[in-house]
Amino acid sequence: MNTDRAGCSTCPPGQEQYETFTISFGAIKGQTRVQYEYRTLDGQLFTCLARDLDDARARCADWLVSVAVHRSVARLSSRLADRLADQEPIRG
Repeated sequence: MNTDRAGCSTCPPGQEQYETFTISFGAIKGQTRVQYEYRTLDGQLFTCLARDLDDARARCADWLVSVAVHRSVARLSSRLADRLADQEPIRG
C-alpha cells in the first residue's frame, strides 16, 4: 500500500487501493487478508482489513451509504434549524 513519508495514505480521490497479504503468525497463520482503502471525491478515507476484496468492497459500500445518510440528515437539520430561527417564538 502506498504511503507518504509520514505513513499517510496516498490513495487518490475517487479511487481504491488494496493489497493482499498472508498472515504469518497466531491462530489464523496462513490465511489471506486484504488491506483496502477508498478515498471519496471530497477526500474522506475509508480503510479496512477484510477476508477478501469482495468483502472489503461491500464494507466500503455500506460506509458510503452511511456517509450519504449522515450528510442528508445534517442538511435537513440545518434547514429545519434555519426555518425555526425565522419563526416567531410560541408564547403561552
